[in-house]
Amino acid sequence: MIIFFDGLNQEPSVQWLRLLQVLQGETFVKRVRVIVSTRNHHFEEKLSKLRGLEDEAKRIDVNVYDTAPGSELDQMLAFYNLAQADLRPDVIELARNPRLFKLVVRFRERLVEAGQITVHRLLWEYGRDAFGERAGNSFSEGEWKNWLKKIAQQRQNGIQEYSGSLSEMANRPDLTENEVYARLSDIIDGRFAERSGSEDLQFIPAVTAHALGLALLNHLDQVTSPKFDNLNAELTKRLDPISGLDEQAEILRAAVSILVEQGHAAEGPVPGVLVTAWLQSQNILDAHRQELADLAPNLPNALLDAVEHSDSHAHDSARFWAVNALSKISRDNGAVLDMIVKRSCRWLSIVSCDSDTQSDRLNRQISIDTLGPITVTGVQLELQAIS
Repeated sequence: MIIFFDGLNQEPSVQWLRLLQVLQGETFVKRVRVIVSTRNHHFEEKLSKLRGLEDEAKRIDVNVYDTAPGSELDQMLAFYNLAQADLRPDVIELARNPRLFKLVVRFRERLVEAGQITVHRLLWEYGRDAFGERAGNSFSEGEWKNWLKKIAQQRQNGIQEYSGSLSEMANRPDLTENEVYARLSDIIDGRFAERSGSEDLQFIPAVTAHALGLALLNHLDQVTSPKFDNLNAELTKRLDPISGLDEQAEILRAAVSILVEQGHAAEGPVPGVLVTAWLQSQNILDAHRQELADLAPNLPNALLDAVEHSDSHAHDSARFWAVNALSKISRDNGAVLDMIVKRSCRWLSIVSCDSDTQSDRLNRQISIDTLGPITVTGVQLELQAIS
């Protein structure tokens, strides 16, 4: 008789090693063969690799999808008319996990454009658990956000590696042993954490950036006067400790994707502040610019803000890439075209009046050089002293 115990990690309080020892005893020997499946962390830490068995267990690793040409990942993607070239490299790394691959497919069905699937939209959707994949087994949506908040706090305190403290982060007094192990399985076997050279665990960069991006959004939500300049000043203060590092662009990238996935990318000045800062980041990668271009249909106002607030020579590149992203939006999108025309008319209606020469010219042409609003042949203009 063959007995198959599937998913030992789902019931970590059961004395599995003792049960397997009994099934190797005299009563069952040569009568029963046992196959078990469990997560790596549970097998190595909780079961101690089943070293206590009289007959050594034969381990068979079931790895994530292979990425070699024609491999499992290619075959799975082909089933949905996709190829690895359709996805970003960081998305591919997560999609190799069968659980997360399902989310990629669902995103594809919802978004149509594979390029709009970003690693942070994927992480946000995973945490939201919209399809109930982890219901009753791991973090709820609120608990996942609180866990991300802990990661952000630890990272801001300079902590990047974890040993036993990772279990403490996943634990809570009201949780059972089973529930804590389900969370650890989510974190470690979900490939959100990996072993460092010191054998401690550290979160993959995408998860850390995701946590810091969410923390940044929560911080900006608390700004009492949420105007562009106020938000930008608060953002600068928040990111100042890592100014000039690649991590700054990654955090902004995460925050923008989270806003898009939350459905808030067109609300208020926050998206514009984030997109502007993202494009103005030092050493921004081409992959980021491409991602922004793919997300452009969700961010037209934010991109127009980036054009407007990248008016110095130092920000020529940011303005160029914002315009480039806007140009990628389909011409059939009438609402976006109206938005661009309206903003362009406002920009063109601002007339500089900051020198004697210009003042004389305005007096000759429209008989006035007083700063402020004025209507000329039915068109509203604004005379401003622009330094």
